[in-house]
Amino acid sequence: MLGLDFENDYKHMDFPVSGTLHEVGATVAGSTSFLPMQIWDQDNSIMGFTSGFGIASAHDLAKFYWDYLGPDHYVTSDAMLKEAYTFGPMDRGWEGGNFNYGGGLMFMHSNHNEAKPFNLNMTTTYIGHEGITYGFHSRTGYYAVPGFAMSVIVNNDWDKSYPSTVQCHMTQIILKHKGFPKSEYELGCG
Repeated sequence: MLGLDFENDYKHMDFPVSGTLHEVGATVAGSTSFLPMQIWDQDNSIMGFTSGFGIASAHDLAKFYWDYLGPDHYVTSDAMLKEAYTFGPMDRGWEGGNFNYGGGLMFMHSNHNEAKPFNLNMTTTYIGHEGITYGFHSRTGYYAVPGFAMSVIVNNDWDKSYPSTVQCHMTQIILKHKGFPKSEYELGCG
């Protein structure tokens, strides 16, 4: 990748793709949403699509998305970025029909007051990814219009709305701080 220095820029990030969880240094956890099980010996490659393949702090994830999708986007080439930004509706499988997906990126929104369809010119639309893995739930991405990246990671295994609510409140605070009008930062977070 262009200009990417994991040793210095993202020293607390890891993307294990295979091997049992205790071999890759993941946390042993159980799941309350599914059948109870110990996952110590499960292979990390089953952890789903791309959700759950990153082990990192929220700070490092937000920095990575800023470097990847922000104004300088020096993590990848323009051609790869164009592919990542080619969004289309998920038409089958997990969450089929519920959101647009590009080349490894989700097209998401954090305003609880606005209804679909969303577009890239909206203040609270962001490009990123969600991660859900046994006891953890994250939402990470880049908000192009206001110009910031954010990562919210919560310990949660039962309430899908929880990271969304935290993210909504954080977005509201950032937009207000950046001077956006009240109509842009009142997001109905609940």
